Amino acid sequence: MREVQRRKSSTDRLKPIFISAFAYDNGHSGIAEYIRQICLHLSKFSDITIAVTAQEKSLLKKHLRGNSHLQIRYITAPSYCNTPLGSIFWHTVILPLFTPWKNYRCIILPAANRRLFCFYPLLTIATVHDLAQYHVDCKYDWKRNYYVKRLLPKLIKGVDQIIAVSHSSRRDLERYWHIDSEKIQVAYNGYDQLRFRDRSPENMLQVKNKYKLKKAFILYVARIEHPGKNHVKLIEAYERLPQAIQQHYDLVFAGSPWLNAEVVTTKVANSLIRENIKLLGFVAADELPALYHLCSLHVMPSLYEGFGIPIVEAFACGTPTICSANSSLSEIGGDAVLTFDPLDTDNISATIRRVLQDPQQRHIMITKGLQRCALFDWRHHTDKILKLIH
Repeated sequence: MREVQRRKSSTDRLKPIFISAFAYDNGHSGIAEYIRQICLHLSKFSDITIAVTAQEKSLLKKHLRGNSHLQIRYITAPSYCNTPLGSIFWHTVILPLFTPWKNYRCIILPAANRRLFCFYPLLTIATVHDLAQYHVDCKYDWKRNYYVKRLLPKLIKGVDQIIAVSHSSRRDLERYWHIDSEKIQVAYNGYDQLRFRDRSPENMLQVKNKYKLKKAFILYVARIEHPGKNHVKLIEAYERLPQAIQQHYDLVFAGSPWLNAEVVTTKVANSLIRENIKLLGFVAADELPALYHLCSLHVMPSLYEGFGIPIVEAFACGTPTICSANSSLSEIGGDAVLTFDPLDTDNISATIRRVLQDPQQRHIMITKGLQRCALFDWRHHTDKILKLIH
């Protein structure tokens, strides 16, 4: 343990915090939103330096622009880091070996289930979002499985403190990576409170027209990834709905193509009611609130999630939500959601029907969802990190 380095002098407190923005995913994932929010909130209390790939630097700068309090420097990784192997090697070995750590206060690794160091020269706080590799079969090929199941559990042993974004993720860390419970702090993710509100956004009509949303619809916000995000089972559940419901409600997917996306697109193309199923692709952050407000029901049927930010975003917009009864989803949803078995299409279908056909149930879920939002605040999350730093 680095006891000497933990005794912070006044000079130490003036040094910037070092943050890795690897795994930014072009801004198209929950981890990307986490990195963005952590940078925004920590920069209110300290200068920060962000390590980022050349490919994603301009995008991250754009996402952080317009905040006058920001005092940010960037370390740009070489171009070979745009490949998975190059990224892993540079982040794991080169970055910790050749960075002048005397110039920094501490290290924040906000995607520790994706990128870690081979050693830790300063106080290091790492966030683990999920260990989906132990829950979803065929999620990764053998090479990535070796990395996430064999290498990462060894690399994380030297980290000082670990943030788990849910109690579900904490339990996985204790069970699969054998992390001492005293080393883990649970800190729920937040949501963008300025963007996601129960007041209808001004661009609702624009978004509706852009995506040609002519009917009421059921919404699922997630990258198109098979099998983990479970789009196929949701499509099958939708196909089992009564024809009257299908005629009134479309099924809408908002998310970028990801691993095995072709399985989902093929399923849609082969569906007898494919005209009712819409793949919007990536939806920009300023358009998402309009989708939540426009939809009649938000569904999250994932096989596994470390947190599930879309659940909270839907709550904040006053949208009733149903989700899988697994991993962190029922924990985050609490009594504001109805849950189902994500492998049972009849159960998914029946839960959809129940909410769409019961106005009183919808009202209860909307009210409880809006109340539950108070649990999820990026300021509270950042406060926990700052306490660990101090």
